[in-house]
Amino acid sequence: MIAPKLLLRRAVMALHCHSRWTRPDRELAVTMMDWRNCNGTAKYWTLQLLLDYTAIGDSFVTTAVNSSSVYAQGYLHSVGGGDERLVVLINKQDAPASVTVNMATACTADVVDTATNQDPPRRDTYPMVCTVNLGPYSIAIVRLLP
Repeated sequence: MIAPKLLLRRAVMALHCHSRWTRPDRELAVTMMDWRNCNGTAKYWTLQLLLDYTAIGDSFVTTAVNSSSVYAQGYLHSVGGGDERLVVLINKQDAPASVTVNMATACTADVVDTATNQDPPRRDTYPMVCTVNLGPYSIAIVRLLP
């Protein structure tokens, strides 16, 4: 049996793929689906990441980063009666970047970059030190483990 959330996601993808915005004569920056194969673009998967890891009631926390090439924003995500500590990382340059999150020793990162292409975000696990490796122009949602 397919979960309702997954079924809804597939329906939205199918609807968008066959809509007027995904035709080959449209600007690629506008569409979130590749008109040739109906796969999500980086824009689609980034939006999906944000939808999966944000909810009403989340609260931003003060975040500092020692690099002008990386944007970082930490927040507390409300799930199941508790708070999960998350950090959004965005590499703003056409060069790899490495970011160490000082508030955690272990973390996971769901990453959208050139390596994921049109596939869903990959999950990287950092079991000892939370140093996230970002490709050029990539985005990551980092989940700090207790």
